[in-house]
Amino acid sequence: MLLPRRTAARLLVATCPAGFILQGGQCVALPAACPAGQHKVGTQCVADICVPTNICSGNSVVDSCTGEVISTCSGLNICTGGACIVPAPDVLSWQVMPILVKKNNTTNVTWNVEHVASCTVIGTNGDSWTGISGTEVSGPIPTQTVFTLNCIALAGSGAPNVTRSTTVNIIPTFQEK
Repeated sequence: MLLPRRTAARLLVATCPAGFILQGGQCVALPAACPAGQHKVGTQCVADICVPTNICSGNSVVDSCTGEVISTCSGLNICTGGACIVPAPDVLSWQVMPILVKKNNTTNVTWNVEHVASCTVIGTNGDSWTGISGTEVSGPIPTQTVFTLNCIALAGSGAPNVTRSTTVNIIPTFQEK
């Protein structure tokens, strides 16, 4: 069944009615529906093919075709990209405030790190603290002081250790002579 449109002396096929597709200049009937496990491609019913890939659902690795749980991540592992992995370190916060102080005043040091085995904060003024998170008041700062956060990545993460540093400076004082 063709629905022609006449232009000048030529016959052009513009569209086919619902349920038909234009193929080789002819309107061809589409199959009404495909059986279960098949879908339409043009006028043909072809088998549904699912290429299984692993995906994450919560902390479980799941087959994308069947929804079957392949494995559940445990311990330090998390599900990312369809696999259980040991996550890389993540510094949620690192702050040294104020960073400009009067000689022998103190500063506040705050840190919070995830997915690490341990952390140490060391100040060149002699301060030293451990833990994956903390808020501490420094000892007196007599001269320019550097505070450094060093964290050890979890074994098996393949990620490098994490380091952050902040320098605290002394407000200059002037004397007239």
